[in-house]
Amino acid sequence: DVIDEGSAHRPATFYGHTKSWSMGLLGFLREREGLRASTAILFNHESIRRDASFVSRKITQAVARTKRGEACTVELQNIGARADWSSAHDVVDALQRMGQAATPRDYVIGSGRLKSVRDMAMAAFGHAGLDWRPHTRFARDDEMPALVARPSAIAQGLGWAASRPFDGWVADMVDQEL
Repeated sequence: DVIDEGSAHRPATFYGHTKSWSMGLLGFLREREGLRASTAILFNHESIRRDASFVSRKITQAVARTKRGEACTVELQNIGARADWSSAHDVVDALQRMGQAATPRDYVIGSGRLKSVRDMAMAAFGHAGLDWRPHTRFARDDEMPALVARPSAIAQGLGWAASRPFDGWVADMVDQEL
């Protein structure tokens, strides 16, 4: 499914419900009370500051350990799973633009592209000159339906687009791990 500012909210978790409610409340206060507030649905934004439990960090840490000569195999669930991943650097740029905008509104922020866990492993290990296959173990290789951002409102309204390519920010994360 493609998600933009007009997409229906269908949260599946308590966390999602609270986010949806908060967005609705801020929209109400913006229209009714003149509150200067924007909201955004942020798709996955990755950096070295991610907790080690996130797949991006699991992979980049495994690459660094392997490159240092440590025996390492990263355990992954579904390498066919896809997500709309982007660099946290790009997302912070979008948030800054939102804060400086003359008119507050709601936005969707993401790369607009789906990449798989396999793509991430290939990019990360490949950047270090390693083959990903001997260093990964996975339970499944199933392509599942995934959500992808359509960030056209922020592109048109604030001139924002994800500027860092997938392979580039994955390589940056690997370099920072090393």
